[in-house]
Amino acid sequence: ELRGVRAKGAKEAGIEIAGNGKRVSWNVVKKNGTGIVVSGSGNDLRGGTIERSTGNGVEFSATAEANVLLGADIQLNGGNGILIEGSGNTVRDNPRVDSNGKNGVLVTGSGNLVKANVIGSDKTKGNGENGVMVMGAGNKITINTSSANLGDAFTASAATAGTPHARKGNPS
Repeated sequence: ELRGVRAKGAKEAGIEIAGNGKRVSWNVVKKNGTGIVVSGSGNDLRGGTIERSTGNGVEFSATAEANVLLGADIQLNGGNGILIEGSGNTVRDNPRVDSNGKNGVLVTGSGNLVKANVIGSDKTKGNGENGVMVMGAGNKITINTSSANLGDAFTASAATAGTPHARKGNPS
């Protein structure tokens, strides 16, 4: 278990999780190239603040599967607040995905759940592009709030008849 971490000033990732089945609860991850990079499976990431990285705040790589990100403030990053390239990951109950340079949440992987996040928590804290942009197939986007983003609140593409997106109860 990795708990109470303060990671600041790394040129690449503040925290990199390449293993499987790890529990990470951090305090502050700031001013890194990317805040947190996850490439393993079955990891549990909870709480804390990820901010002011030059790239993405949290990045689930293409090999990241069945990970959970819960209860974090992800803000003021130069790239996307959260990038999900892998499959079967859950991003939920994050109270602030604010003021990121690109999308609040960008999903390019498949079969992921994005639930009950607040993306752009008030009129001055929207993200630089879309609140939630879904490009992968078969993702479920439910009960998120997205507001004040410079692009669309929710945008989805790449769904097929065999792998449709499920979008339910997302106010903007």
